[in-house]
Amino acid sequence: GHLFIKPGTSKMFLTQGLRQDNATDTYESPFTEEYGWGFVAGDSSNSRLGKTVTFGQVFAAPPVVVTSFSGLLVGSDPTLSSGFVTTTDDLVSTRTYNITASNVVVEFKSNAVLASGIRFGYSWIAKGKI
Repeated sequence: GHLFIKPGTSKMFLTQGLRQDNATDTYESPFTEEYGWGFVAGDSSNSRLGKTVTFGQVFAAPPVVVTSFSGLLVGSDPTLSSGFVTTTDDLVSTRTYNITASNVVVEFKSNAVLASGIRFGYSWIAKGKI
């Protein structure tokens, strides 16, 4: 037998996941993972810029979210996650906050202003109960 998944219409999820909230373990079911990438465009006036990421499917409760800095792209908007081809020592941190069942804010903070013309890339993974 074969398993066919049609993008955009079929949904696949794990039947159960183990979540740890501080030191409390909870089995969640059904459980899924969403992931993606994006960018924040610098504006030459702020050292802290953020963007709201909306999940493709709403979770039953706020999921666990992990983000990371993916690099920089000077010039036009990237079309692929592999488009970020350089990095910087000026970037202090990539943060996530205001995690809800439907979205999260990804923020970049730097010691200097985030220059216009530069796209600051990020990757994200969200895991939780649906």
